[in-house]
Amino acid sequence: MHPTYFRIELDNVCDIKTSFNYDSAQALAYNDIIDVKFVSNKGDKNVDRTKKATNLSNQHEISERNNSNKEVVNAGTDNRENTFLLHLSNFELNKLQTQVKDFVYIVQTDQKYHNALADITNQSLIALIIEPVESCRNNKTSVIAIATATNVYIFDILYLGKVYPDFGRILEAKYPRKVVHNSHKIVDHLQHRQNVNLSGIFDTFVAYCLVSDDKTHRSLEETIQDTLNMPLTYFETEETKSNPFTPYKRPLTNAWLSLIAKKALLQLKLAEYILHKRMLKNFYHHCEQISNTYVDK
Repeated sequence: MHPTYFRIELDNVCDIKTSFNYDSAQALAYNDIIDVKFVSNKGDKNVDRTKKATNLSNQHEISERNNSNKEVVNAGTDNRENTFLLHLSNFELNKLQTQVKDFVYIVQTDQKYHNALADITNQSLIALIIEPVESCRNNKTSVIAIATATNVYIFDILYLGKVYPDFGRILEAKYPRKVVHNSHKIVDHLQHRQNVNLSGIFDTFVAYCLVSDDKTHRSLEETIQDTLNMPLTYFETEETKSNPFTPYKRPLTNAWLSLIAKKALLQLKLAEYILHKRMLKNFYHHCEQISNTYVDK
């Protein structure tokens, strides 16, 4: 997947309508994609089932083509065709990439730092990323990334020296809610490294387990892949592949800072999707039914 222009390259592509198999890889822009189905090679039965699913999807897409905000549908794998469908509009894709490019990198307690805290305080839901955190308290804090609905802030804790009390109070407050993945690692790290007791937690791994009934351990990237159908290659660039992340080496490259910003933004989108499209799906359905009680009479 191209990190800037939102193109995806696919191998072993088959046009299901014409049964034509392409010999070479196909690079497609999101704007040109109506539907993508991943079909496992388990015989004609699976392919036929996918054709039926594609036809149903195409009927929906035809009705949407005149909409200027056309949606791109990414379907799940063969055994999860009807689960976790994400509709990404062109606006959402462009906004995501703009936010990734426009992240705010904070290295000192200047006006930029205080403006960031003011913005974060006014949010109801934020995403929180700490790098590195896999070893919990055994990792020294390098950076903390916060994603809001409109901005991404990356606090360089090595340059700042520590999480200062004004920042710590936000993390310890019940609101804004903090979207994290594998909260036990984040909580352990902040408590022992920064003397911060994280509160107001929304754990995307717990949320995923509840809606999927699958408790297999998954990283944030894997959960995003399984839920939003974003390929793992979306979290890679040529530079990040050739230059492994060294969290305590300064200066941090723009490629790695952009990758951290991307993870924070998608973690926030992941939480919003699971909450509103899965957990509250029935609630919204009942609200819609009630709202039309008088209209339908």
